[in-house]
Amino acid sequence: MGALFGKTPKPADPTPMPVPDDAAAKAADLRQRQQIASRSGRASTMLSRRSGGGDAGTSSYGNSLLGQAG
Repeated sequence: MGALFGKTPKPADPTPMPVPDDAAAKAADLRQRQQIASRSGRASTMLSRRSGGGDAGTSSYGNSLLGQAG
């Protein structure tokens, strides 16, 4: 019955697992840590505008007295 469907294809060779002590892996880890460190802080924070804007979800509520529409 197996000959009915033809020969089975040979499976591909498995890809080698990365070695964590490799120089390239250490360099990539250092690069990633430096990118994370440079992103942190107030300079990387996306601040909203003070005016309500018009974009979806960015308009904020203003201060109003209780009972006043607006």
